[in-house]
Amino acid sequence: MPETTNNLLRMSDEDLVLLIGRLNHETGPVAPAESNRACKRWPTTFQRMILTIRASANERQHLVCVPRNLSTGGLACIHGGFLHPGTSCHVTLQSRGRDGRTIEAEVVRCRHIERHLHDIGIKFVEPINPGDFLIEAGPGPMFNAERVNPKDLEGTVLVAMPERTHQRVITQPFRSSEIEFLYATDGTSALSLLSETPSLVYAACNLGDMSGTDFVRRAAEEHPTIPIVLVAADESVGLRREALAAGAREMLTLPCDPHMLLRSAAEFLLLGDLLSHASENTPDRAVIDARTLRRLGQDLSAAMVADDPATAIETVHEIRTLADANAFAVVAKRARQALEATKESGHLALDDLAKLIRSCERAEQEAAERAHPPTPRAA
Repeated sequence: MPETTNNLLRMSDEDLVLLIGRLNHETGPVAPAESNRACKRWPTTFQRMILTIRASANERQHLVCVPRNLSTGGLACIHGGFLHPGTSCHVTLQSRGRDGRTIEAEVVRCRHIERHLHDIGIKFVEPINPGDFLIEAGPGPMFNAERVNPKDLEGTVLVAMPERTHQRVITQPFRSSEIEFLYATDGTSALSLLSETPSLVYAACNLGDMSGTDFVRRAAEEHPTIPIVLVAADESVGLRREALAAGAREMLTLPCDPHMLLRSAAEFLLLGDLLSHASENTPDRAVIDARTLRRLGQDLSAAMVADDPATAIETVHEIRTLADANAFAVVAKRARQALEATKESGHLALDDLAKLIRSCERAEQEAAERAHPPTPRAA
């Protein structure tokens, strides 16, 4: 099937960053308690992504876009052209591990911004976990649930806190919910109650007979699937880092904001299975067809033969964008080296470009090895 790669943005990274900042300011932020959104939209770190659509029955197009926010259900991105709502597509995003991940999706909105640029709304077919990707989450608690109705919450929640007043602080926002609460005033009792398999645990940082982080470590060893939110008396970045390292899912600080408590509960009682499933089933692989890199390598070779530096440099940029987005590390490295060498010398760095072309030719083999790794021989 013929394929084309188009980068229609025609805008510097600096101008794109300013544009994304303006658009995100226009559409938010909204205080979670006042939001009508079911899930939070997280700003993304600046990056390029690939949006793949079927241009016709016999052709696919890979469009270079820049995402500006991401949620469990979709994203918004900047593209240098119009896309029809209802268009099926695949999105390739960088994960935190810097590998490319593909997401089946659909264009649901296309709004003209200025000149040739459009703001594209994308809806995912299956939910994803934004925490798996490059988002700007900030230092505080990270909960994807935003608009929460307490009546939608049900399950069993263990509150492990020595002081009754703190227990009431935790449970009060859930008065209209269907949650059943269990209570423990020390770590030993709380560990024993884990046999009841609660859906969620709120635990104090000081449980009397053990620290909260010790409780989390022991609980994680015996019941690794039960989410625990640690509740601290004081806000501390170091303590939060220690709690998360021990196995806690998040940390809240007293006095807890009621809406933050509702969001924390919804994260695990409503979205928990959804996000866990999404994280486990999001493929850790390069999604773009490696044949596209091979074709771009052929285009680069033709531009060199034709002594067309402008087309050659544009093609190298396209190769680097595709390779970076889809974890073809060797190809991306060669592309960067070729661009740097060309910039330093003032003319096409033919040796570096030749190495880049060869790496594009080998991309297909690399992709095949990822999909079907060799079986290790028995000792």
